[in-house]
Amino acid sequence: MKNQVINTTNIRSIFIPYVGTETIALHLRGKAGSICEKPAEVGAAHMVEHLSADNAYSTVLSKNGSKAYGVTSRDSVLYLVLALKENIEDAVAYLGECYKAKRFSKTKIDFHRELIKNEIKRYAGVPEKLIGRRSYELMFPNSRLKFLNSGNLDQIEALTLKTVSDFKAKNYINSNFVIAASGNINNDVLCKLINKYFPTMRNAPKIDSSQPFPEYDLSFKQQNIVIPSSQLSHVKFDFPAYRISDDRKYANLLLARMLGNHLAVEFKNPPLSCYKTSVVSLSGGYFGLFSIYTAQSNAQAQQAIDQVHKGISNFSKYITPASLESAKKQAIAEFLFNFEKPSVRADYYSELLLFGTKKQTHNYELKKINECSTEELTLELKRIQNYLPKITVISNINN
Repeated sequence: MKNQVINTTNIRSIFIPYVGTETIALHLRGKAGSICEKPAEVGAAHMVEHLSADNAYSTVLSKNGSKAYGVTSRDSVLYLVLALKENIEDAVAYLGECYKAKRFSKTKIDFHRELIKNEIKRYAGVPEKLIGRRSYELMFPNSRLKFLNSGNLDQIEALTLKTVSDFKAKNYINSNFVIAASGNINNDVLCKLINKYFPTMRNAPKIDSSQPFPEYDLSFKQQNIVIPSSQLSHVKFDFPAYRISDDRKYANLLLARMLGNHLAVEFKNPPLSCYKTSVVSLSGGYFGLFSIYTAQSNAQAQQAIDQVHKGISNFSKYITPASLESAKKQAIAEFLFNFEKPSVRADYYSELLLFGTKKQTHNYELKKINECSTEELTLELKRIQNYLPKITVISNINN
């Protein structure tokens, strides 16, 4: 990785230069996502993110036009700042405050408890959001992943001051976190600021917070969720895939793009008319997913399911050198277009530094995509075909 720095705070940091811009992006990412929660802690990761991001420097950054906020995923927690280059010290100070151990108050927790409840309620009736959340129930029935990433309303209500404080104290340690910065930044200045605003914890115990690969339920399952107000049916197929650190993810990524290209055409042929079709290969820190999503009229839900089954079963004949070459060009172009943004560079490398391997860089990953063969994709397709899918359907039809 380019310009990787290990500074005296013992927090791994990486700096990706981007001289031709007036902005900077700083990402603080750590192994403190919802997958790290114990049964009695469900919702604590998201609550800690809310409380930590709500600090005095967020107001300072807002006044000078910067953007600062936190995001809790299943894999990790992320605090990020997008700022003008002259505001770099305020940006690092904000991240330092997010990270430091501090005493939470019951008043603050109660305030953010209501905010989080409203977040959950906001998306409860939105099929596009709900289908992703509910599909995890089928895939990982014996894991923390089966619950909403934020926890459900009852779990949020049950969180105590001690539970939330203990979760932060246990998981927010230097060996669990990384900093990635991109933009018009002086490397030496950045290093000094990190050392200034982040606590030195050389003697802190290096707790192994890595999680085992969540156990994927191998049986066929389908759930039908009824939302009377839904104007479309939403169908999602899920299969297991690969972690960020697994090189097999590149063939899986290209297979998803090629199958997506194929289904997008098939699903627009009468009598089936889909509003949206997508195939996604997701590689996370602790698990991976290969997912197919379609949206169409409520009456066409079963037709969509049948078409996906057919598309997967018959797809081997479409894996040709020409179609693979096209998929490679699409994947690489999309990556490079996005990588022009400092925020994307910081996000990409913060995740790779935390969960990837030492050999993985953006150049390494582009090279691996270019090297994928039709034989690798055929093997990957056979693997998908051998799995029994998990299917989630949201519509207004009760059957």
